[in-house]
Amino acid sequence: MPEQPVPYCLHCLPVLWVWRGLFVMLSPPLHHPEAAFMAIAFFKKLSFSILSAAFLDLTGPSEIKGVWKASATLPCAYVPVQDFVQQMLTWMVVHDQSSGTIFQRDSSGDQVLLAEYRGRVSVPKDTPGNVSLHILNLEVSDRGTYTCQVTWKARNNSLIARDITTKVEVVKGKPSKEAEQEGKVWRGKVLRIE
Repeated sequence: MPEQPVPYCLHCLPVLWVWRGLFVMLSPPLHHPEAAFMAIAFFKKLSFSILSAAFLDLTGPSEIKGVWKASATLPCAYVPVQDFVQQMLTWMVVHDQSSGTIFQRDSSGDQVLLAEYRGRVSVPKDTPGNVSLHILNLEVSDRGTYTCQVTWKARNNSLIARDITTKVEVVKGKPSKEAEQEGKVWRGKVLRIE
């Protein structure tokens, strides 16, 4: 005897409620157990994606002032989440007249793609969640808008990408005390501008 399809009935569909920022599922009645199992599987996948994505977020300042011929760090960080593996990191820049990808890290390793940054940029390897870009010997031409983009792979093989942008100004001479303090302290974290 062929299997009977699960009858479609509106009262068998799961109901999702938002309670204090969390999704709560009210199960369908058990007179259609197949519908209940499908609804639970769907809800598990949905809640895994929604809750995981909520925790993966990049943080960093919106603006940095660096000193010409000095070094600067463009902060970009996230809190590592279990079951998500960083697949790719990309740092991009938009200058007045040009744009491009500066740095890329993936399974094949680190690559500096723009010639004017070769030998001048690095990203920490041994600090999970710290994907900040360190630039040596700042040039006036380094001013622009920098984008840090991270892509993670979930245990279900889905990909999640996030990005933040930081505007970089390059000034000649020493920055004022106020600008120096803004550059060193950001969200309670001590940053280094050398």
